[in-house]
Amino acid sequence: MLLHHFREICGDDEAGLDKALAGLARYQAAARAAPVTLDLPVAAWIGPTRLLHIGGAVDNNQAPIVLVPSIINGPQILHLAPDYSLAAFLAEAGYATYLLDWGAGDAARVDEGLERQVAEMLNPLLATLKRNAHIIGYCLGGLHAMAAAQLSAARSLTMIASPWDFAQYGAEQRAAMQAHWAAQMSHSQSLQCAPIEVLQAAFWHLDPAQLVGKFAKAADLPPEKFAHFVRVEDWANSGEALPLCAARDVVDGLFARNETGNGEWRIAGEVIGPRRLRCPALSVRSRSDRIVPFAASPVLPHTLDLDDGHVGMMIGSRRKAGLWAGVLDFIRRADARQF
Repeated sequence: MLLHHFREICGDDEAGLDKALAGLARYQAAARAAPVTLDLPVAAWIGPTRLLHIGGAVDNNQAPIVLVPSIINGPQILHLAPDYSLAAFLAEAGYATYLLDWGAGDAARVDEGLERQVAEMLNPLLATLKRNAHIIGYCLGGLHAMAAAQLSAARSLTMIASPWDFAQYGAEQRAAMQAHWAAQMSHSQSLQCAPIEVLQAAFWHLDPAQLVGKFAKAADLPPEKFAHFVRVEDWANSGEALPLCAARDVVDGLFARNETGNGEWRIAGEVIGPRRLRCPALSVRSRSDRIVPFAASPVLPHTLDLDDGHVGMMIGSRRKAGLWAGVLDFIRRADARQF
């Protein structure tokens, strides 16, 4: 599937195809350190979904922080390595910090859609904490975070590179994703889940040339940068399968019908949207995001606009002075009730 995608994008550009394939071969042959694991204390769990304690002393007088990852890829991008962990950074700043792990979306979870993930997993897990939390959602996890913040008494909400108005992707991109999903539907139905390979290929249609370009660039990266590239790509390609109902919600409800952007997305019978929030809320947007266009991000009372890409803002060279510092400053101001 990947090779077909490379050939389709490169067309008659044989040199470009050769460069991308060289980068791919280098990536496949790369030596790897121990894989990133989340062997962390489990604060609470509901079925396979766990709330992991990253660090920071539990203080009944201070709101904790809960990070909610996308359901598409694993949560490791928020806790990738000792110096590449937003979660650890927030814990070191003195906050009791927790990371949500959605767990494997196998056939046993076939009927689990976005609504159940919020109402029956995320919100009950938040309720196990002693105080209302600062909720931080990354990518599609931002939608879950917004719903949870609206339906519970959150201390604050931060949405990082989260899509909201899916019409901003453009008709061609959305149609290509839907066509790919339709072609893979029977396979996913037979498995009663959507495998990560199907999801990854669907998201390639958001920026078809980007995948080819990054592997072509990887062919010439110096060793240290290439090792980081391998770590990030391994994360991007190692997510769990998605519950079939949740996959349908994303492709049909969000990308096809734009339920969020059209003000039609409901959780527990309540329409979810920025104007219904009762807590301080920050939208982190990127002017160079190739996965979530700047215009697709929600407009919240507070914004942090960056020039780093979708993943680069989280673990790139400017992460500490940019995204990390901005999020921490917002949380501290929310705690101090400066809004």
